Amino acid sequence: MQLIDVQSDAHLWAESYTRTLDNIFGVESEVAGKIADALDVKLSSAQSAQLAAVPTQNQAAYDLFLRAEYQANQGDTTFNATSWKAAILLYRQAVEQDPNFALAWARLPYNESELAWFFGGGVDVKQLNQQARADAECALQLRPNLSAAHLAVGYNEYWGRGDYDAALRAFAAALKLKSSDADALAAQANVERRQGRFDDATASLEQALALDPRNSVLAFNLGITYMCTSRNTDAENLFQRALALNPDNQNAKFQLSQAILLSTGDIPRALSVAQGDDPVLKLARVPLLTEQRKYTEALALLDSIPDTPDNFSFGGVKAQQQADLYRLMGDSAHARLLYTQVLPGARAQLRVQQGINLALV
Repeated sequence: MQLIDVQSDAHLWAESYTRTLDNIFGVESEVAGKIADALDVKLSSAQSAQLAAVPTQNQAAYDLFLRAEYQANQGDTTFNATSWKAAILLYRQAVEQDPNFALAWARLPYNESELAWFFGGGVDVKQLNQQARADAECALQLRPNLSAAHLAVGYNEYWGRGDYDAALRAFAAALKLKSSDADALAAQANVERRQGRFDDATASLEQALALDPRNSVLAFNLGITYMCTSRNTDAENLFQRALALNPDNQNAKFQLSQAILLSTGDIPRALSVAQGDDPVLKLARVPLLTEQRKYTEALALLDSIPDTPDNFSFGGVKAQQQADLYRLMGDSAHARLLYTQVLPGARAQLRVQQGINLALV
């Protein structure tokens, strides 16, 4: 392991570690302490205790937790319900392995609330929010001083109940416990943005990204905030940064195409950056092709996307989008038939999606 000054390319510290996996937590703490020494950083007793603390002694639970974190991050870069559902299942398995694993209990309701907010993927949103609340309270009961537990409560207040003031109080509590918590600053920014306080939201996200400059999701989120105030060129730069950090950030590709469209009206260029086989990108290209009146091409692209709740959680069910295209093509009879078929399912979907994110910011 090496520590390099990125500005001067100077070598600061290096050391090799050969350890068995039965003491992975001890290695993490040891490495963090060595890095602090190399940087001549004086750690407080609280900071030293935080480095020494381990989230769980159960290695099976920790393995499940790390796998859940990967799936959660995949969900954050694609808004694909499949990944969030996989994360929720793995977090649940982790706390079954270790019922006192507070960090896993905290991350579980965050993902439950997020899945509910982004249309639920066919799952009943009300039930998801209720479960998220119970799991967040469990995390808080296990470790009242865990910032992630307060984040879980705050997101349930925001995404699950629409109580912005309560959410901000929970996020402030998380920041009081951990002032350098980029996730808490991003959470605060999400509410500020929803309240129309775009300058505050921008400042919070810029601070978060400064604390965690390699976080592709934070760069994406700041780009979205810039778009809210028509800073589309700045948004393009942030989406490109997000993609440089994580080329698989499909949300960044999608929103980069949108920023290009809004700033220049250049549909061919917008289409060129939204290429790929991921359903997120295919769905991004459908309206762009529609703007060009390439209805047959748009319909073929839409037809190629599997008709699942995870792929069509928002933006209208597949048959509804197909009906829209047939209507635009002048085939009213075909469009009317599809609208008639889709109506009962659309009504049922609305019943289980009460409480979803309709504004998409």
